[in-house]
Amino acid sequence: MEKNVYQILQDWHELLKSGVITDEEFATKKKELLGGEKSKKNLHIDDNVSVLTFEEQAQRDAEYELLFNSKSWFQKNKGWLIGLGIAIVVGIFILYLPSEKSNVNSKSDIYSQSKISEKKERKLRYLFHANGGVIGYFDDGRVVPCARCSFTTGAVKYLYEEADESTRRYKILKNGAIDEDGNTSWPDKSDGWALIDYKWYEDVPEGGLGR
Repeated sequence: MEKNVYQILQDWHELLKSGVITDEEFATKKKELLGGEKSKKNLHIDDNVSVLTFEEQAQRDAEYELLFNSKSWFQKNKGWLIGLGIAIVVGIFILYLPSEKSNVNSKSDIYSQSKISEKKERKLRYLFHANGGVIGYFDDGRVVPCARCSFTTGAVKYLYEEADESTRRYKILKNGAIDEDGNTSWPDKSDGWALIDYKWYEDVPEGGLGR
């Protein structure tokens, strides 16, 4: 039976220990044996490896480059695409915010103008004054009292200012009487009615709001 490399190497090692050969001779033989064994193994492996043609190798290299080394269009342009997206979002936000504020301000302005217009258009139709205060009857059906107010210009201004908040209402009956929730009164210039159906029968004195 033929000895393998390692058995032969063992025999040479025995010769070395016996002094038959020198260290240099053993080292040379060892290098020769092991080098030959390595070559045989390499040859054995090479027998199982298929050899590619130049075209096949080039195609494989191209596929590898495409899969592992090349970047897609998105990867190459990812940075500026993200920046563009952020810029668009910020731009929309900037454009939308003033527009929304403008709409709110516009609605507020319309409301304020309507309130001012309402105040300007509202007119005092009847005004009664007595020791208990002043009562104004406006042409939109509102009744505004000013308890313990004197009959002054300031009191009349107060009636206009408070008209928006008043919940009291009146109506004019066919006989000319004023009806407020079933309570009827007949305006008479000789009975404390300074204003009757837009006509003043007394001059409003100057002065502040007396209470």
